[in-house]
Amino acid sequence: MGGLTTQFAALRRTGPRKQAADRKKAQQDHITSIFNKYDTDSSGKLSKLQLTKLLTDLNQGNIPTEEELAMVLHVADAADGKLNGMVDRKEFLLAIDAWKSYQDNLELIRTTMQTYDINNSGVLERDQLAQLLKDINDGQAPTEEEIDFILISADLRDGITNGAINSTELMFAINLWFSMLEEEEEIAATIQKKKSCSIA
Repeated sequence: MGGLTTQFAALRRTGPRKQAADRKKAQQDHITSIFNKYDTDSSGKLSKLQLTKLLTDLNQGNIPTEEELAMVLHVADAADGKLNGMVDRKEFLLAIDAWKSYQDNLELIRTTMQTYDINNSGVLERDQLAQLLKDINDGQAPTEEEIDFILISADLRDGITNGAINSTELMFAINLWFSMLEEEEEIAATIQKKKSCSIA
């Protein structure tokens, strides 16, 4: 009996919770190590130059454009509502996630921009955005209010407003549109259900 008690006690010490805690600590240590590698002045924050080096290394040596850098910096820096033009430790993972998400969708982004940026301006203007939203909604056009909401919301993605959607803002605009459509469908389904119940 005593032997079993000892074994179970050992199992408890190295059980799922302990293992999960160990994994979390290992992950945090790894993240801290990466952050410290680019925080060359030990300030606890990554400057634009240091962030550029990080994104370049994550992108196989390809330097990010000014638009890409601005998007990653703003997404991470704005998370806590305190903009200082730098990425601190708490914002670090947000910066990496924003960059990875953008990179994962880059081919789709390029193809979409080539298709809808018909005047080769490098951005989607309001009418071009409206056509895109219509095409990905089975030909049903968005309302003027929906276009304005998506344009204004996505245009803020990189912290620079110019009244158009650039490559780094495109997926945010598309995902926002899909979210709005899903919400509309849920509302319609709820109304239909209530009608059916009242008839019954």
